[in-house]
Amino acid sequence: MKMGKLCTVLVFLACVSNVFAENETEGQVTLYPPRVAGTHYEGDACFSFKVGALKKHANGQWDLGYGFANIGGNDWFILWSAPQTRTVIKDLGELKWTDSFTVPVLQPLPKIREGETRHITVDASATTGKQWEQTTNIMAKVVVGHMYLVRVKDPRSDFYVLFRVEDFKQREFCTITWKRIPMPRPRRAVPA
Repeated sequence: MKMGKLCTVLVFLACVSNVFAENETEGQVTLYPPRVAGTHYEGDACFSFKVGALKKHANGQWDLGYGFANIGGNDWFILWSAPQTRTVIKDLGELKWTDSFTVPVLQPLPKIREGETRHITVDASATTGKQWEQTTNIMAKVVVGHMYLVRVKDPRSDFYVLFRVEDFKQREFCTITWKRIPMPRPRRAVPA
């Protein structure tokens, strides 16, 4: 009898660990497009969640980029795409840091063999672009008030980050707040 109650409590706690409600963030940063005044400068367009700094302060490292892609008149976030990088992103929709919501488990991009190249397709057509937009895990449209989940995955790192777009002006800047979070656990069925 006691063992059954303990198992029920443990399963409940495992499910609850996927629900996030937090109002403290680790940081805030404003990203600027790489094309400013006729020059190409990525130092303020890219951010590294690994070190919590813009590319210009992170020895060239970065995970999230802003201002590189404009599809259908909308700015999009992009992810670093080195051959062994398997990082993915998901738009969780309009959320505040104080909201309670479930953090899903994100599957990283598949591994590729040494020397192979990852092929990335962007579909911006009017007929099939909407479907691509719903299913892409390497880019996300920039929307004020939306929360995004990123799983940073490469040979040295595997962690999750939540970030929220706090302020944004198309093709000019994007301000985000962000926080590293514990890795969510897959949900398990509760035995009857």
